Amino acid sequence: MKSVDLWIPSAAPFFLFGVLYYLVSPAIALGLLAENRVISAASEYIGEGYFEWAYFIDVLIIALSFFSGYFLSKRGRKGRAESVVDFSASFKLGPILLFFLLSMLLMFFVYRAMTAGTVFFSGYENYDILVLGPFATLIFLSALFHNYFSGRIAKISFFLVFLASSFFMLSLGSRMFFVLGSMTIALGWLSRNKGALKNPLLYLGCGAFLCLVVSVGVWRSGDNVSLEALLTVFFAEPVLTAASGAVYINNVGGRPILGAPLDVLASLVNFIPSFIYPDKLLVIERLIYDENKFSPFGASSIIVNVYSNFGMLYPLYFLCVGGLVGGLNRRAHFSVFYRSIYFSVLPLLMFHFFRENFITVLKVSLFNGFILPFFTVIFLYLFFGTPRNEALTK
Repeated sequence: MKSVDLWIPSAAPFFLFGVLYYLVSPAIALGLLAENRVISAASEYIGEGYFEWAYFIDVLIIALSFFSGYFLSKRGRKGRAESVVDFSASFKLGPILLFFLLSMLLMFFVYRAMTAGTVFFSGYENYDILVLGPFATLIFLSALFHNYFSGRIAKISFFLVFLASSFFMLSLGSRMFFVLGSMTIALGWLSRNKGALKNPLLYLGCGAFLCLVVSVGVWRSGDNVSLEALLTVFFAEPVLTAASGAVYINNVGGRPILGAPLDVLASLVNFIPSFIYPDKLLVIERLIYDENKFSPFGASSIIVNVYSNFGMLYPLYFLCVGGLVGGLNRRAHFSVFYRSIYFSVLPLLMFHFFRENFITVLKVSLFNGFILPFFTVIFLYLFFGTPRNEALTK
């Protein structure tokens, strides 16, 4: 497919949304909804001096560092080059077998969750990362492969896996990966149907989807659906995340000048399968332990992550992330594999990137988002593909 026929969105608005939602909106919400019970619970950890000039300088530096890396990398030479990771996209048998593999994994994960005592449709009463994690991985991979494979049957098959995995994920009150996967699939569809961007129904549908996701959060909290409840759920996510940043800065006594990237090292250890290194969790716990870190409500602010790992050198981290995303954007114009990766990364930039620790961020974005799909398509090419020289003679 020619690049002129495709819509490849810029990553800038996706990252900017994350900055405004997770870093700017908490300051606004604490002022407008100060009497709200959820917001007031976070205000106990967020002192009046947290959202001061130093904080907003951090916000500005974060944005400028990412955009500098992104636009410098994006302006590089695009070129066109066929890659081995793109060959599997048109295969017939390979994706069908992969679909059956993911389906069997889904049934196994459901069985394992039920035997462990998990009760579906119970809100957050059975929140367990060991149960939710496998479903999240299936959602992420099925959305990515839906965009990668070109066959109609393959697309429908992986979409069904996505729906089934999302069904069980939502039944436990977890919305994050359903939202991320839905956006990934939507971006893939819009890239091939860019005329829909001019249709008002698209934006009405996005508004309805947002209301649905927020309503799930209201149901999870046990409240009745109302305007106040919807606003509370919408702003609770960034405000509760910001609490961890305020606690860390307060415990450290300011912004540290230097940091040790132990979380990054721990995330690399996390890549090793447990059957190869059974004691890896103990090593990870020792690496990431920091008495100054405390997330009162679970999520970890990007402020905590970058200062604890890089100190004042954190702009280099955002510069590198921006450069990598810019490189993906450049390659997405001519490679279906990198386009699929890129469409999966964009939603992460909006939400996941700003609220999860480095272990989770790197596991999802690097391992699930690149390494696993890369070796999967290479495997399909080696065992289910037609040799290139043979195909050219037919």
